[in-house]
Amino acid sequence: MPIERVGWAIALLIVGIMTFAFMQLSSDESSQYWSYLKVPVLLFYGLVIFRFINSYKKLSENIEEAEAHLL
Repeated sequence: MPIERVGWAIALLIVGIMTFAFMQLSSDESSQYWSYLKVPVLLFYGLVIFRFINSYKKLSENIEEAEAHLL
């Protein structure tokens, strides 16, 4: 698989997991296992947000450096 497709596949997987987790959080009739999955899901959200912020900072620094070399 090309790297672009892998990135989109991971992004779709993350969106799907987050969608179903929000559905579980808002549901009153959650499964018996949901009480054990709350902490891992919240850790997953934290990891995704942390990696997004970290990647964004690095990406914006690289863009600024490349623009400085071009101009």
